[in-house]
Parts: sequence; C-alpha cells; structure tokens
Amino acid sequence: MRRTLWYTLFLLVLVPGFLLAQSGKIRGTVVDMKTKEPLVGANITVEGTNMGASTDVDGAFLIINVPAGTYQLKASYVGYKAITVTNVRVNLDLTSEVKFDLPSEDVQVQTVEIVAERPLINKTATGAVRVIDSDFFAKLPNRGINAAIVLQPGVVESGGNIYIRGGRPDETGFSLNGVTITNIFDGGRAVTITSEALEQVQVLTGGYTAEFGGAAAGLVRSELRTGGEKWKIAALYETDKYTGLGTKSLGGYSYGYQDVTVTAGGPLGLNNLRFFGSLQYTATGDPAIRAWDGYNFLGVRMAPTYTSVHPTNALSDTMNLIARPGNTMGGDDKRTTLTGTLSYALSKFQLRVGGSYSANTGVGTTTTANLFNQSRLGAYDNSNGFANAKATFFITPTTYLEGSFNYYFTNTLGYDQAFGEDASAIRYYGDSSANAMHGYTIRANGRNFDPYQIVLGTGESGIGELPSFNQPGTQIAGYLKTKQSGLGGRLDFTSQVSKSVEVKVGGEYTEYTYRRFDPASELLWARDFNDTTVNTADKSPAGALARRLRSYGPNNVGYDVFGNEIDNNTTSGSALLDLGARHPAFGGAYVQSKVELQDIILNIGLRYDYISADVVQWKDPAKLSFVDSLGAINVSNLETTTAKSYVSPRIGFSFPVTDRTVFYSQFGRFIQQPRFAETYRGAALFYNIIKGGFFYQNPIGFGIQPEQTTQYGIGFQQQIGENASFDVSAFYKDIQDQVQYVNITPEAGATQSSYYSYQNGDFATTKGLEFKFTLRRTERLQAQVNYTLSDARGTGSTPNAMAGPLGSPLGGGVFVPKYVVPLNFNQTHRGSIMLDYRFAKNDGGAILQQMGLNVLVQFNSGSNFTRLEYNSQQNATDPRFRTPVEEIGASTTPWFFELDARLDKTFNVGPVDLNVYIYVINLLNANNAANVFLRTGDPADDGWFGIPEGRARAASFGSDAALYQQMYRTFTDGNNSGNFGTPRQIRFGVRLEY
Repeated sequence: MRRTLWYTLFLLVLVPGFLLAQSGKIRGTVVDMKTKEPLVGANITVEGTNMGASTDVDGAFLIINVPAGTYQLKASYVGYKAITVTNVRVNLDLTSEVKFDLPSEDVQVQTVEIVAERPLINKTATGAVRVIDSDFFAKLPNRGINAAIVLQPGVVESGGNIYIRGGRPDETGFSLNGVTITNIFDGGRAVTITSEALEQVQVLTGGYTAEFGGAAAGLVRSELRTGGEKWKIAALYETDKYTGLGTKSLGGYSYGYQDVTVTAGGPLGLNNLRFFGSLQYTATGDPAIRAWDGYNFLGVRMAPTYTSVHPTNALSDTMNLIARPGNTMGGDDKRTTLTGTLSYALSKFQLRVGGSYSANTGVGTTTTANLFNQSRLGAYDNSNGFANAKATFFITPTTYLEGSFNYYFTNTLGYDQAFGEDASAIRYYGDSSANAMHGYTIRANGRNFDPYQIVLGTGESGIGELPSFNQPGTQIAGYLKTKQSGLGGRLDFTSQVSKSVEVKVGGEYTEYTYRRFDPASELLWARDFNDTTVNTADKSPAGALARRLRSYGPNNVGYDVFGNEIDNNTTSGSALLDLGARHPAFGGAYVQSKVELQDIILNIGLRYDYISADVVQWKDPAKLSFVDSLGAINVSNLETTTAKSYVSPRIGFSFPVTDRTVFYSQFGRFIQQPRFAETYRGAALFYNIIKGGFFYQNPIGFGIQPEQTTQYGIGFQQQIGENASFDVSAFYKDIQDQVQYVNITPEAGATQSSYYSYQNGDFATTKGLEFKFTLRRTERLQAQVNYTLSDARGTGSTPNAMAGPLGSPLGGGVFVPKYVVPLNFNQTHRGSIMLDYRFAKNDGGAILQQMGLNVLVQFNSGSNFTRLEYNSQQNATDPRFRTPVEEIGASTTPWFFELDARLDKTFNVGPVDLNVYIYVINLLNANNAANVFLRTGDPADDGWFGIPEGRARAASFGSDAALYQQMYRTFTDGNNSGNFGTPRQIRFGVRLEY
C-alpha cells in the first residue's frame, strides 16, 4: 500500500480527535447491605471527574475509558446512605472491581468511607502484566525508571541493556501516553522521562493484544501523571556530595551527584481543566560510575618524544602518573527534563495534551590515555522530546472514538570542545593554525605530538602492554551528529456491546526521518581544505574536494560530505555518491474482542502490519560494479526494499476458577523490523568495505527484513489468605530472521572481492519460568519477591557475534551457524527481594511514626561466555585470532549479589509534609563482576603472567620486572580492569509536599 494512501486514510480518520487514550475500566455492583438485593438505578460517580454510571436490573455498573490512576468512587440511592470508596486503582487495559453494600437510611450509621484494598490478582489479565505505580518508585532505594523495570520477572539487565524473555535489546518496544518512543536506530527508549512524572508503568513480558505492534520481545508502557481536583506541589533535592571527589568517607565516594525535581498539578479554574508539570535537573561529576582504585606512580621515565617544552628535540623525560581513586576523571554531565500534561473533560468529549523535553550536555571521562589531556575530551550536546494531543468522543455511554496525532524526536551531537558544535568547524580538526588559536600546539606536518610512552630498564621504546598517555592539547575527539524523528497518528473505535463483550478496531501509521553526519578521519580534513592543489571553493558533489573527503569513508546518511542536509540520494552519472535521509514507515490495523464472563476471560485479536524499511539492497550481492574514478558503487546495483505485510493472530485466555484462583494462557505472533544501526550506513562506506575486501567487524546490512517471533505462555495466579498472592508463568519463544554476520563470495568474473555484510539468518529459542510473590502491608511489613528461571539460546547474541570465526585466517570464510548456544546475556537465575517496613502516622511513638525502611536484594547467576586462548595483548581484542578452549557459552560470570537500602522519615509541618531520607546503593560494597577476562574467566586477572609469553616479557626487564608487573596489574587487573560493577553510593535527600 502506498504511503500516500496511508496519509489520506489518516487525514480522514483524525478529524474527530487527536490521540489514543490508554485507559482501564471499573466494574462493580450495588446491593442492599442487609438483603443483598440489587439496587436498580443507583448512581455511581468518580469523584472529581465527569465519569459515572447507573446500575442495571442486576445492580451492576460499568465505567469504561478510565485513565490509569487512583480514584474515589461514590454510590448513592434514594432511601439509602451514600458510601464512598477511596484508593480505587485503575490499570491500563485492565478491569478494576468495586462492590457497594448500601445501608438504608433507617440504619444508624455515620457517613461511610471505605479505603479499598488494591487487588492482589486481576482476573482480567490474560498474560503476564507487571504494574509499577508511583508509590513503588517513591520507596525504591534508587532513582530512575529502569531501576524498577529490571526488577520485574522476565527482565534481564546486562551491560546497560534491557532484555525481555531472551529477545535482543531492540526487540523491546517503549511507549509513552500511547506514543511509540522506541529508538529505531539503536533500540531502547529514545525519550527521557522521570519517575516523578509517571502515574504508572506496565511491563508486558508476553501476551499483549493485537493493538500493539513493533515489540517482538516485550513492551514497556508508561503513562504520565495528570493534575487532580486539588493542587499538589512537591519539591525534592538529593545529593551524594557529602565528601570531596576522590575522598573516601562512610565507606564510599562522592560522584558529584545532585538532583532537583519539582512537580505541580491541579485544576486551572474551568471545570475539569487540569494541569500537571514536572521539572528535573540532574548533574554529576562522574557519569561513568564504576569500581576504580586510581594509581600513583612518580618519576616514571618515558620514551624520547617531542613536547611543547622541547618541540625540536626528541628527549626522554619523566612524568608523575596520579589518578584519584573513586572517580574517573574529566567527566561532567548535566540534564534538564521538563514534562507536562493538560487535560479537559466534558460529558461526551475528553481532551488531553502532553509533552516532554530533555537536554543533556557534558564531557566524557578518562582513566589513563588522557590523564594529561582532559581539556580535549570529547563533548556532547543531546536532546529529545515528544508531543501528543488526544481526544475521546463518546458516541454513546458505551461506545467511543479515539484518535491520535504523535511526534517524537531525539538528536545527538558529539564534538571537540575547542571547535564547538558547528559542523563547518570540522575543517579545523587537525589544522595547526586553528588549534593554535585555541592555545594548542600541533606539529607543522599536521600531526599531534606523539603520546608519552612508559619505558623501563635501558630500552628506549615504549612498552606495548602498558598504556600510553596523550600529551596536553592532543586532539582526540571527532564529530558526530544524528537526528531522528517520528510523526504519526492512530484511530481506534471501541464499543462495549454488552456487559461482557468489548470490541475494538483501530489502525495506526508512523513515518520516521533519520539523518547522520559522521565524517571519518577528521584529522585529515584540514589538510585537504588547505591543499593548494585542490579547488576548495568547489563544493560540488563530484568535485575533487568532495571526492577526497569521500575517500575516507564518511558514514553519512541525509548529509553530504560537507555537513549539509540532503533529502534525496546524490548521484553523478551512474555513481551513488551520498545517501539521502531515510524515511522508514510503519503502519498497522487490528481488530480484537475482549469477553469478560464469570468463569472465562477471552482476548482474541488479529493484527495487520505494514513495514516499509527504506533500506537499500543489492540486486545481485555476488556480482557488483563500481565507478572507480569516483570511488563509488554503481547505482544500477541497488534497489530499495519493497514494503512488507504480515498478519498476526493474538489469543489470550483467563480462567477465574474462584475470586482467588486464576489460570491464564496466551499465544501470539509478533513482527518487528530490526534496529537500523546495521543498515543505515553511508554510501562512501559501500565502496570502501566491498571494493577493498578488508575485514570489518561491523559492516553494512543490505535488504534486512523484519524478524518474526512466536510465543506461547501459560500462568497461574493464587491469592493466599487476605494479604498475599503469587503468580507463576511459563513461556516458550521461537525467534526467526534476526540479523546475522555473513561473508558474501563473489561470482566468477565479478570485480569485487569477498566481503562481509549483515543479513537475516540468526534464530533463537528461549524458554523460562517466572515467579512473583506479593505481600500486602501486614503488621507494617510489605514484601515483593521476583524470580526468573530462563534458558535463552540462539545462533548469535548480537548481529556480529560470528565476526571472528568468519574473519579468521585459520578457517574462516563462508560459515553460517546452524545450532543454538547459550546467549551471552542469558542469566539462568535472576531475582529480587524487596521488604518495606513502615510505621504509619500516630504509630510507634514520636520517633518511629512515619518512618520507613526499604531493603532491596538483587541477585543473578551470571551471564554465559566462552573462554578463549590468545597469546598477546595485540590480538586479545581481535576476534579473528582467538581460539575457543571450550564449547560456546559453556562458562558463566560469577554470581551477582547487591543489597540496597533506603531509610526515610516524614514530619508534618502545618500543611507541608517534610520527608528526609538516605539511601545506599550496594550497601555491602560487593565487588560484583559485570565482565571477565576471556582468557581466565576471572574479572580481576587477565592471566598475562600465567602464560609463557607474559612471564618471558616480565623477565626481559631484569631488575625492573617487579615494577613492570605492578604497573601492568594496576592498569589492567583488579578494580581498574573495568570488569566490576558500581561500588557503594550514598545519597541524602529531602522532599517537601504540599
């Protein structure tokens, strides 16, 4: 289907409104307290809103399209006392139940107000749905959304990425207020949101309905808070700056962290017009928090080199190597995030607009290489945001229409601090005159000064196994700019055709724009811009200067080699010079029905997906032609992938055996386009990679198609007594057409060499068991236990997992893995235990009242890896020269164990609640290994001195052998290895709420 047709359809359907609302239902009954007879025509109102309903002949009522949140319901009937039920929690796409027993006016009772207990199980869920509300974030001994998401069953965190039920990171979808905010290039969340601005987060690890697309592994749905009927204002400040950087105190270090957050929400005068806003500012002096012991070596001799002190003579000097412990150096990170919503409701019409903007600036960190060169560390300036407007029109009280109009963007920018953010400044990178204007000296030939190299004994050359240190002023940062945005809409029609049957039909369409300016070899650009043999005034695409710059292999999409935005591909004759902006488009339509009967809940749906990836592909990948005079691919070799269409069934069942026992099961097929990081590459790279025939560990993908996942799940919920419940679920997934690293062999007579590329081909099978135990607050104690037993196996953990075997000169070439092995993010055992012990107001005496302690234990059994054999430091990082000494994935990293704690107390100062708190991340300062050395499987020892080559190298330094070993271990092993996770962090905070 053409895009113009999609545009036409959505312009027509978006006339009634602007955005899909995420909502739930409230169902219940009203009966006589004594006789239990139903009360027909009783009125139920949701206090502070225009929502409500009346009971039918069975005394039953149903309120649909209720936004996620906590509400107060009131039931009234002529001749009866009114009853109010507070603390009624409504979750996205689930049904909450409330029962009213009204006393007649003859009964002598006061006005009745009941605080509802939040249900321990929800029989309307037909799959594994994990709900995280704002109260959970407030008690958590950590900050941020991911800190709560990674605690949920079925979720694994490894290397900063989120994996759900064995899927790769880009297979998890993210949405905010119904807006898709998944980063199409890298995967993950593209938009920054703060926990204080959220009403609710749902983590759907399986069984989501046909309404949702673009998420093959799992879906994380977030809903922003809205203003209530009364104004509430809160302010928070927290910091770890109780000691100076590099100074240990209370068993921990300060990382220069501080956070200020302000929220406000309430009515704006008109009936049902409400506002909510959130502003957060976060700063840290060390954004790369990690275990770090620093080092202190005085009077170290360096190899002869030129310096700014003696620029004409290469001499051997000495240097003091001093790096403070606790904090990596040079870093600075600041982020400001602003979020707001505005909602308005009439009897038949509801309107809500929302948006967010986040700006992040900072400078990178260093541990060794730029110890003396921190002023030239790379800087960054990133921003992202989203906007939406949504409207719901009720045709009847049980039938409504929802529409959507959505937008999000994310921009990144990295650059040298001296030259700034302007892309035109790349002509100065490596230019001695331009550097001199900023106080930095560069040799006349355009090269930076050689780095300081450590020398031991009588040798005059540096020791390759020990780090070298860039001289002050050495230019190290490159330039990178990306722009990504998505614009789309959606229309949904929902009808509650009977008390038990809901039918929903809808469609969506989103088109994205992606650009990247990533010039290669910036240090050589200045030479070409100042080359008198080249006409630098000629900026034509096929001119000599452009050809020279293009020969370095810039990775540009949507930009030419000079940094100018271009929308379309640039060609010269038959040569493809530059790729224009990419415009992938995703459309979908669905129909689903939810049947809620007394003894069965059915969720049955069918989804149609339309995917136009806007990816180039070869007509014949084994036989290509080139335009060598321009260093380009012949455009006749290429074509754009055609749009694909898929139909996917989704089925979910829930069997409420009793109000306390529920079985559920689900089956679904999920379609998703893999991230575009492997396919959106610059045209200049096509020629360099393919014509050259060199080994590239991260090549280009051509014609990548969507991957397909089939998932089965079954589960069981059981309430134990009045205050506890558990949920057990099992799943099995089959994942096909993941991105895979391949070697393409040319046909006979072809002009290209064999080359490496990405294609569809990897597959995986994952299965597991998830367990969740919940204890409602009982005798001051609230508890939650989460555990996952999983087995994630596939032919590749990442797209380039097989780059080493393919590129190895010891038998590489055409190789396609045909059997599954444990994936390197697999964690067989993973879990958490959270205990919250809290005194209520007027409980425990003056000291203990309103005091609480939250303790969180997290653990996992480690991730799979393969021990490898290699005999030098040079080939340690090159996968082509390492030999496995065991079966793939046979080893695991050490077990992980972390204890976090938060202690807080609230004081009432007039109308203001003052909460003071302290929380400690990694209270026991456990030295948890995030990675290991593949030679030894040990996170603290790479084994260099355990092999003959290492021992011989140490012996070669004679009397300095011990010093060599000490320096090697300081820079490579132990806490400075980079293999260990975050150390103890102590933060103090205060929160005011009015």
